[in-house]
Parts: sequence; C-alpha cells; structure tokens
Amino acid sequence: KLINDKYPNKYKVENYGTTSVISAQELERLRTVSLKPGDIVIFYDGANDALQSIYNNDPEGYILGKNYQIIQEAGPFEKFMIKFHTKWGKYSKFVYYFLDPYDYINKPAHLSDKKHVDDLSYQMKEVYVRNISEAKTLSESQGALFFHFLQPTIYSGRVTTIYEGKLKSNSHLISAGIEESLIAGYKQLVPSLYELRSNHQVNSYDLTRLFDSRDKREGLFLDWVHVADKGNYYIAKKIFDTLDGEQKL
Repeated sequence: KLINDKYPNKYKVENYGTTSVISAQELERLRTVSLKPGDIVIFYDGANDALQSIYNNDPEGYILGKNYQIIQEAGPFEKFMIKFHTKWGKYSKFVYYFLDPYDYINKPAHLSDKKHVDDLSYQMKEVYVRNISEAKTLSESQGALFFHFLQPTIYSGRVTTIYEGKLKSNSHLISAGIEESLIAGYKQLVPSLYELRSNHQVNSYDLTRLFDSRDKREGLFLDWVHVADKGNYYIAKKIFDTLDGEQKL
C-alpha cells in the first residue's frame, strides 16, 4: 500500500513469506524466482534462525525437519496424542490446553551447557552470513537490488508493555528455553550485520529496536516473534522508508 500510494502502477509487490522459514530456505526459494533488472529483493529474518540453531540444536537444519523428527521419535501413545491434539485442539480449549502432548515447561537439556550454546550461536552466525551474502550475490547477478532486515523479537527491544510481560511468562506461548536461545542468538546476529555490510557489501539493516519509541501501553507482540497488525505496519513503514530514503524505488 505504501509503495502503491507513492509510486502508483510502478511496482508489483510479491510476498513469498511462509511459516517457520529460515534464511537457508529463503535462499533456496529465491533460486526458483526469475529476477530482472529493476527488481528489488527483500529478506526479513533472523528469529527462526536463532530458534532452529540454538533451541533446536541444529544450525544446518530447518524447523519443519525438527518437527518431523519429534513425531518420528515419539512412541505410539505420544503419536496418538499429537494427532488427537492437532485434530481436536482447535475445537476444544480443554483439549488444547490440558491434553497438549508437547513439553513447554522444561527447556531442552543442551541449553544448560553454556559452551555448547556459544558454539551453536557462532555456527548460526556463520551459516546466516553465508546465506544472506549468497542471496545478495544471486540477486545482483540477475540485475536486481537486494536488501536485508533483521527482525525484532519480544526480547530484542528495551520496551516491554505490561501485556507483553504477561506473554513472556506464558509458557504455552513461549516455551522454556526460547528466551535464552533468542538472546544468545541475537548477540551474534546483530553484529553479523556489520560483517554483511563491510565484508559483503549487503544493504543490511537492524530492526531489533524498532519498537523502542512506542508507548509502553502499546502491546504489539502475539508471542515471542509474531506481531499484530500495528507492529507489521511499523515494520513495513521502516522497510519502505529505508528503500525510499536511499532512492531505490
């Protein structure tokens, strides 16, 4: 809408975003897209990379693969409960909350090993920088411009509303271990943007503190990373202003 309002009939905006995707999958999706000179490619990511690398203990894997692994390794009763909860949880709050087969309260055991978490964080950064820089090279090889934005999480800013404070304590929405995984991951992701800019000449921007100037009564997050419509407006406006300010539109 922002683009159409200021530059009517000039651009067609195509959204390739989908759930649970990490930077490696963004890159693979980009390989399937035919680009041409004048196109602009925008990557918006980070949180899922931290989740997959540190919480899921696999920097080279992907979230859907981890979900499949959990199901495959489950016993017969656990598999039955997973299927039962998936089918009936959306119809019954009792089933959704009290018959939930997943463990939200106990954090993954590997998170207790600080050295291992540090190693995972470093591996994540290396994979992330590689994926983003390859996406930039791929885009420019076809004459397109490439921009990258590191997304905010409920833990990345300095402002937390009362509502969001309650979200943080809701283990059903934010499982134990996610907080420390994201904090550890973003300690590597934020400085990785400098490496992307200086070593790979990527137009890379940090949105992790985007919501810091808002009113403390304004709750934007729905869980650890997803935001409501107003949060998405702030994100879209920042991306638009960045491109427009650099006269890339």
